[in-house]
Amino acid sequence: PLNLAPTALVESIAAYRAASADAGRARGSVGARYSFDRSNAPDPRRLLADVPAGVDELILSWEAATLDEQIAHWRAFAGDAGMAG
Repeated sequence: PLNLAPTALVESIAAYRAASADAGRARGSVGARYSFDRSNAPDPRRLLADVPAGVDELILSWEAATLDEQIAHWRAFAGDAGMAG
């Protein structure tokens, strides 16, 4: 899912699990992707805390014109989330 609200994602994961079970298949991994620019980026601590149970992979991306700009976004995110070190 791309930019799906956490509540909708929880409901979708539950439906996916039920459909997998009904079909007799093992559930595959679930990834969630959020893409934003720095002006609409959420607070990193809240974003990480709000990742719904059942999400196996979280993919974050920012719009950036250059590699240096992308690296700056990640460094800011890591620092804001208390991950810098």
